[in-house]
Amino acid sequence: DALAAEGVLFERAMSPTPLTLPSHATMLTGQPPRVHGVRDNALFHLGDGATTLTEHLADRGYTTVAVVGAAVLDRAGGLDQGFHEYDTLTGAQSNQCYTCK
Repeated sequence: DALAAEGVLFERAMSPTPLTLPSHATMLTGQPPRVHGVRDNALFHLGDGATTLTEHLADRGYTTVAVVGAAVLDRAGGLDQGFHEYDTLTGAQSNQCYTCK
């Protein structure tokens, strides 16, 4: 209840695309796919020229950590920018295979 009282309710939220990688790139940059350049889940990478929310938070002293479980969000997509730790849980970029337990 306290979280709801202090939070913000978005009664209408839209995604710029029904694809995971471009949508996450948009959430992290505030830019549509035509600007940040990530237009599909495969063969696209968020370029280093894009500044992410995570980079802004890290620059202001926040410790930033991502734990993701979808292969499409693997570090190869470039979404790891600004994260102190980026654990994919898929075993692809992690030292530990969480799905193997």
